[in-house]
Amino acid sequence: MVVTNRFVKIYDLSQDNISPMHYITLPDDTIVDATLFVGSKGRVFLMVLSELGCLYRLELSTKGNVGAQPLNESIQMDGGNKHAKGSSLYFSSTYNLGTVVIICNRRRLETNSPFLSQKAWEGFSKGLIEEVQRWGSMKQTGVSLRYMMEFGSRPTTRNLLISAQFLHKELPIRIARRAIELEALPYGLSHKPAVVKVRDWYLDSFRDLRSFPDIKDKSDELEFTQMIKMIKVRHNNVVPMMALGVQQLKKDLDTKIDYKEDLDEIQQFLDRFYMSRIGIRMLIGQHVALHDPNPLPDCIGYIHTKMSPVEVARNASEDARSICLREYCSAPDVNIYGDPNFTFPYVPTHLHLMVFELVKNSLRAVQEKFMDSDKVAPPIRIIVADGLEDVTIKVSDEGGGIPRSGLPKIFTYLYSTAKNPLDEHSGIDLGTVTTMAGYGYGLPISRLYARYFGGDLQIISMEGYGTDAYLHLSRLGDSQEPLP
Repeated sequence: MVVTNRFVKIYDLSQDNISPMHYITLPDDTIVDATLFVGSKGRVFLMVLSELGCLYRLELSTKGNVGAQPLNESIQMDGGNKHAKGSSLYFSSTYNLGTVVIICNRRRLETNSPFLSQKAWEGFSKGLIEEVQRWGSMKQTGVSLRYMMEFGSRPTTRNLLISAQFLHKELPIRIARRAIELEALPYGLSHKPAVVKVRDWYLDSFRDLRSFPDIKDKSDELEFTQMIKMIKVRHNNVVPMMALGVQQLKKDLDTKIDYKEDLDEIQQFLDRFYMSRIGIRMLIGQHVALHDPNPLPDCIGYIHTKMSPVEVARNASEDARSICLREYCSAPDVNIYGDPNFTFPYVPTHLHLMVFELVKNSLRAVQEKFMDSDKVAPPIRIIVADGLEDVTIKVSDEGGGIPRSGLPKIFTYLYSTAKNPLDEHSGIDLGTVTTMAGYGYGLPISRLYARYFGGDLQIISMEGYGTDAYLHLSRLGDSQEPLP
């Protein structure tokens, strides 16, 4: 897009770098700035700010226009001054639905544009939506694993009260941000029934949190704890429900689309969304667990101060093998190498989920490669290494590996090498069915869990032989939560 004070030209460089698809002019005024954005149902709009302070909009056709096209339709803008010279314009889909923000001489002016989906928040009161937008613009506060461990080591009435007061303010901010983003997704993803259901869960939870009065004593704290327990249960099926929405979108899109490049905006949103969900569930689960009158030895809420990664890997592997046995009636062995007496502070449920996903992928690859072979399927190998900064868990298989062309796609949510189970089980209860693979979110979700406390997940594959997954866990515990 080329913007001058007299015209805006928009090119499709893949087709023609000389003739613009759109040539827009502004009669009797001077153009200051312009921006593009995607509205509801994939509609593309151009916004133009003039020197006289007028804001224009134009819906663009994918076919383009011949000749100059004047701008005529303007938008009412509250708080604008007459002259907008020296201003800049951008569209905010993250913090405020349908908001165009103009920076005028270091001052924000906002206008709620009427051309977005009029049914965006149907069924919810105007006051609730305004409050969601206000809280969604507030700053989040992150915590570290070490802080959770040190604070939770003394679950006194006073500390539990402080924790509840923190969550009473922090959770609405995080939930509001996600609810806003859920209604501003491109390619029509926001309108998929599964995504609408998830959005409604978030709005219901926000309303529950904001309607709860200030927490002043132990009785308030206990009542608040029960409420956030129910919120956590309400959101149990968010991941498979969002996966269903993404699969619904995938069916509607062109099969030739490049999921790595063309849908990068959705990929980034889902990374933010799932990372935020991990944080929300960790904060709620940690607070609730601190109320356990008989905690397990060496456990502080969700955190095990002397967790054995070898033991967790063994349990996760057994769970993955049971799924493989159910699917294929047989399963390769899993051999684990490492010091069973080595421990470090971590969240066992997080590690279990990550190792389970990695082993499950390896089991499927090996099983399918050797299913019709006379050879004995080689075992999956898990190696646990204790480093100074990281604890690294390597999961290796001889399942044939991943083609080099497929490696960039393995951490995308719209990609899976397995058949989509949603095609096989129409109308299934997503909360009760576990399959070997196919939803397309196992690896990206596992990487987010690793990154939540400062770790990472890397995949190295040798096509024709097998795949190695390296799961890095930070043993320092002092990195802050990533706050999307």
